[in-house]
Order: sequence, then structure tokens, then C-alpha cells
Amino acid sequence: MLGTDVTLTGYYADGDSGPDRRYKLTNVNPGSVDDGAIVVSNAPGYWWVWQNVPYEIDVRAYGAVLDDSSDGFSAFKKALAYINSRGGGALFVPGKLAIASSSWAANGSIITTAQGRAVIRGIGNKNSHIRIIGTSSLADVLIYENAKNITFEEIAIIGNGPHGGGGFGRFIAFHLTSGALDHMENFYFNDVRFQDIGADNWLRFYADGQYTIRQIGFNNCQFVSATGDSYDPATIGEASTMISLGEGTAKPARYVVEEVTIENCWAEGTYVKRFLDCWSGVRRVTVRNTTLLNFGRTGAQNNKGGYALMAYDDSTTTGYPPEELLYDRVRIESARSCGLYAVGGAAGSVQATVRNCEIGNVKDPNDSSLGKGAVVLSIAAYGEVSGCKLTDNFAGVSSVGGDGKTTVIAKNVIKTNVGDSYGIVIRGAAGLEKRARHIIEDNDIDNAGAAGRAIFLQSSSAASAHIGEVDIRGGRLAGARAAIEGYDGAGECIFTGVSIRDVHIAGALSNAGIAFVDASNPISIRNVDIDLSGSTAGSAVNLAGCTKVDIDGLVIRNRTMGGAKCLSLTGARGSMRNVKFENVDPSLAVASNDFGVIRPTWPAPKGTFIQNLLAAKTEHAGSIPAVTGWENVDGARTWQETRI
Repeated sequence: MLGTDVTLTGYYADGDSGPDRRYKLTNVNPGSVDDGAIVVSNAPGYWWVWQNVPYEIDVRAYGAVLDDSSDGFSAFKKALAYINSRGGGALFVPGKLAIASSSWAANGSIITTAQGRAVIRGIGNKNSHIRIIGTSSLADVLIYENAKNITFEEIAIIGNGPHGGGGFGRFIAFHLTSGALDHMENFYFNDVRFQDIGADNWLRFYADGQYTIRQIGFNNCQFVSATGDSYDPATIGEASTMISLGEGTAKPARYVVEEVTIENCWAEGTYVKRFLDCWSGVRRVTVRNTTLLNFGRTGAQNNKGGYALMAYDDSTTTGYPPEELLYDRVRIESARSCGLYAVGGAAGSVQATVRNCEIGNVKDPNDSSLGKGAVVLSIAAYGEVSGCKLTDNFAGVSSVGGDGKTTVIAKNVIKTNVGDSYGIVIRGAAGLEKRARHIIEDNDIDNAGAAGRAIFLQSSSAASAHIGEVDIRGGRLAGARAAIEGYDGAGECIFTGVSIRDVHIAGALSNAGIAFVDASNPISIRNVDIDLSGSTAGSAVNLAGCTKVDIDGLVIRNRTMGGAKCLSLTGARGSMRNVKFENVDPSLAVASNDFGVIRPTWPAPKGTFIQNLLAAKTEHAGSIPAVTGWENVDGARTWQETRI
């Protein structure tokens, strides 16, 4: 009878969950027949219409059975279509919803365009999920196109592992098409678990041309790749990524992703290459209090490398590289190639701030290039790395800089025992018009690798590759090969200048505490203490071929047997004052073949001294062209002045 009311008190049994639903029989066409919860056909010309539709719709109202095996594709699609039709709402999934991959493959992507607030909510990501079952290959599964105000919360999204797609597939995509809207905004994920997704991009946010996506947030989310039958299929390539941000179909003409915040998250990426990939057109990204494990360590493509956090500018001349990156209290363990990686471009710089992070075991057995390590700031990337603990990585910090910017690397603890490795490596790059500046301050670096350097300055062998200015201040440096080592000249990098002051150096030092070769620009050493107790071979200072040396305040300790001479100055030029030896065998103090370049050429200043050097000046008379630079002061040998 028309006007009859029917009240449903449950989905599959009386009172099994949710509010009562009241339907009225009508012969007035409601305008849309969805054969679901809102409008149900009764007979030709008659419809049951839900009268008290709440903001939040239970997926079971559309016939879904939450038993983790029944195909819920139709119910899920109809529920989202209804929410989309009214511009927003919430879909409640209070259990384990399974969707057959064959159904999704046959029907294509589900596209949502809602611009009011639209929510998919569960009862916790261990108790509620949307899971793809079956072996059909899927890509572009769920697409939010020109939509706004989308939230996922307290639910898990689980793919079908190796069957999930390939190529450039997107499992969930947020896409702003050219000309549709000026911007999309407000996409939030709270307490969501993403698992076993096989597409190249688990989530992708991108906009075409000059349009913008604003405000993306992840909080308390988990990303898991190494469970069930998930593995890295051969179809998934180098860029397989959990969260991908950036340009769409064209090089960006403005910043297309404005603000991204990731907090309190956890990700395991054994079968994925990257957790977060920021391409051109991304303005600001913040990652806080987040743990990232094992990216790129296993799988068919494991030779491709793994970058836990990556920011890359491919905007060529448009000038919209990832602009501001903040990584705070991020823990990264066992990424294959790089923990944090940022690179700018010819048209702009990337500013990265890395604070209080812990990064360990980042090394690739197939790749020992200098551009790999825990924190990598490549061409036109600059900023700050401070308060971090970087352990057992191929390189703790690898930085190029450029564009005239300053990078500060300060108060970090860097320890490694990896063979030919680096605590901090500053690299030159050819073609940089503006020289970078690096301040390396108060770091505690111990590189016990067989050929390890605490700080290394070198280019990738490109001619005219400029490093710029390097200022090393304070801290404790130890290296199995060298504490501070650099090369200059043709085919290597060119320093604007290097300053080393208030530094304590120790370690095995098989080459030298401080070693530079063929540097034509200034090298300044001030108040440096070098302890050779652990060294049986290397010099304290080796400045072969360096022509602008200025040493004022150098203490060399504990070389009593074996090893090279403490000072090796072959072909060096410059000045040296206040050099002090303590517990040094006289025969090991200064390489004899270097005395030929020592010339006292101006009145001897006071205060330069060599202590506990017991050799008589006559022992060296044949090697020193002029011996007036030696005086006996209170029984000690004093080197009053030296011009190299």
C-alpha cells in the first residue's frame, strides 16, 4: 500500500548493528534507482525509499557481507556512488570487506568526484579492511578526480600482492585534471594500514598543468609490503613508490602539491623502492616521528636501489623543484641506496632540513658511488643536517650544494665500519655557476672501515667540478684512512677554500690525519690536535703540492715508532706557525725530503715551538739550507718561523 512504512532493525539479523532504517513505499519517481540501500525497486512504478538516511552509511546496507571472502564490489561501488551523488558523506566498513579482483577488472576504476567531506571509516585497521582477493591484475583501482575533503580513517587497504598491476599503475589516485578546478584540497589518512599493494604507486597525488593540490596529511599510518604473497614482480620498476607526489601530464607551471605532512607513521618496504617520492611541483613536505625499514632490499628489481625518502626535480627550466623538506625524528634502517635523497635542478634549489634522525645500514653492495648514503643532498640541494645519529652507512652525509647556498652539517654522531666509506663527503659538480658553502661543525665521526675517511672532499672526476668553500669547525674526527682528505687540480674538484679549526683528530689514519693533494686555493689549519696513537703508517698532515697553506696552531702527539713522518709537505708553499710535537720520535717528525723547501725568509716571530724533539740541529744541517730558524729555548727545540 502506498505510504506504508517498513523499519529494518538489522542487516542480517535483528539488531546486528547500526540504527534502524525506515523505508516508505511510493509511486513518485525518486529520480535515481540504485538497487541498493537508498532506493529499492518494488514493482514497476513503485519504490521503497529510505526516509532517515544518516550522514554515515554502513556498507552492509548495500548488501555487503563482511566475512573477508564474499565479493563486495557491487555494494562498495554503489555506496560510494551514493555518497558521490549527494556531494559527501561517510561510508562505514565495520569489518572485513573483500572485493574480487575479477569484478574490479571487469568494471574498471571507481571514480569519485565528491567535493563535500567524504569519509571511508572502519573500527580500527586490525578489525576493518577493504581487501582485494583473486589474481586479476589491477591498476588505477580507486580514483578521486577533481575531488576535495577526502578522509580515510581506522581501516586497512590491502592489495593482492604481485597481481596488483605494473607499469605506471596507481592503486589509489588523487588527480586534478586540467581546467576542472583551480585546486583540490584536504586529503587525510588517520590510522590507516596499507598492505601488499602491487601497483607502481600505492597512492599518487598529481595535477595537470597549472593546477594545485593542497593539504595532504598522514597520521599514525602503517605501510607493509613483506607479508602474505607480496613480492616485487618483474613488471614493477625502479620507481615503485608507496606515496608519490608531483606533476601530472606536463611539466609544472606552478607548484602542483602545496603541503604534505606525514607524522607518527611506520613503513616496511622490502618489496618497494621508495616510501615517499616528491617530483617537480611539490612545495613543502614534512615528515616527523616516522620509521622506515628495508626499502629496496629484496625482490626481482633489487639492483635498482632503494630511496626511503626522495625529492627530485625534473622540471627542467620551469623552476618548480621540491622547495622545502623537513625531516624530524625520522628513523630509517636498511634502505638499499639512500635514506634521504634530494636533488634540485638548473632552475631552482631544494632546501632540506634533517634534524634528530636515526639512519643505519644504508649501503648497496652493487653501487659504491659517492652519491649514495644516509643523507644525500645532491646538485642544487642545500640546508641543514643536525643532531642525527648515522650508523654503518656507506656515507653518513653526502652533499654537493650549489646555487650559492650554505649547508650546515652539525652536531651529528656518525659511525661506520663499512670498507671504503665516508662519514661526510662533499662533492663537486661541473657547471655550477655559484659556489656552495659547507659548514661542518662539532660532529663526532668515527669511520673504522678499512679505507674509511671521516670527511672526504672530491668530485666525481669531472673537470672543473667546483666544491666551493668548506669550513670544518670543532668536533672529533677519526678515520681508518684519513680524518680529512681532499683532492684538487685538473680532473678533480676545485676548492674555493678549506678552513679547519678547533678539531681533534685520531684513528688508524693509514694515509694521514689531514691530507690534501695539489690544492691551489687556500687551506687554513687553526688549533688542530692530531693524536697518532692508533696510527702506525700515516702522517699527521700531508699537504703535497698545496700552494696556499696557512697553519697556525697544530699539535701532533704520540708517534714514537714506525709509520710515516708526522709532517709531509712535498711541494707545499705557504706559512706555518705554532707547531707543537708531543711524544714524537725526532726521526719521525718531519719528512727529510721536505726540508729542502723550508726557507726562513723574514725576521723570526716568537712563539712557534717544537716540544720534546730531542734531535740536535746538526743532525739535519745537511738538509736545511739555512738553520737560523732553529733556536734552543729552555732546552727544547723551537722552530721560530717557517715559510713553506
